[in-house]
Amino acid sequence: MSQGGFSELCGRIGVEEMSFEACYLMYLLVPDVEDVMTVCSSQSALQKAVEGLGCRLVSDCPPKLRSKKAAMVGSFDMHSFQPFFRWMFDMGKSISAMNTGAHVGVVRSVPIEVSKNAPRPLERARDAASQPPPPPPPLRRRGCS
Repeated sequence: MSQGGFSELCGRIGVEEMSFEACYLMYLLVPDVEDVMTVCSSQSALQKAVEGLGCRLVSDCPPKLRSKKAAMVGSFDMHSFQPFFRWMFDMGKSISAMNTGAHVGVVRSVPIEVSKNAPRPLERARDAASQPPPPPPPLRRRGCS
């Protein structure tokens, strides 16, 4: 199934695209991030993901996905949250690599070096807010004709 097919599937079962539920369902369908454009490679992989949620039909998945979200948010259990978070991280790197045309191995997710003296974004915003606004540009006189 392609990304477009996954989007259509989400629409049919009432799962909002880019929601936790959609991302977790994609995690179940694509356990290894290899090709970000292929969400599910076979009918058996789809059935395995559905059964992994404890469902018989795809249409039974939304309530199970919502309860999975509540369970993960409530506990951040490292046995279930950490693999999902790692998958999200790898998926983001793969999408970035696809968008830039780079190999996924060369895509950085964090800067290599961060200066200890560099102002942080919140400090920059606070400093900018405490500065008076710049003066308006000088008025230019136009000659009369």
